[in-house]
Amino acid sequence: MSSNQNIVRTFIAAGAITEFAIVSVNSDGKVVVTTAGTDVAAVGVAQRACSTGDPVDVVISGLTRVICAASNITAFEATPRLAAAAAGTAAVAAVGDYPNMFVQMNTNQTAATGGDQITVLWSFAGAVL
Repeated sequence: MSSNQNIVRTFIAAGAITEFAIVSVNSDGKVVVTTAGTDVAAVGVAQRACSTGDPVDVVISGLTRVICAASNITAFEATPRLAAAAAGTAAVAAVGDYPNMFVQMNTNQTAATGGDQITVLWSFAGAVL
């Protein structure tokens, strides 16, 4: 992803983080892997894997890749709003979630299965579904 389209901030990891994991800020101001779409502290997407105490760049606004959750996203045009899911992955936003991502489909990818990398537009979720 081109960095001129994104706002990227460097955080310190509070634990191990995988590449393209959705992360949340904890009470110490460090980032941890987000585990649910209901997490209001989800701040963005880690751009590389890292260990506890490492600095990690996080896209807090803009285009980024994320990993699709085990639940498939079968039709991007029907379900474009996504939220965090288990292990920092992305899934279709459900009632009670903060939908902070919008799928950016293209002619080569109009659906995804668990573990696929997909491109999303990360933005602040101002309201819960």
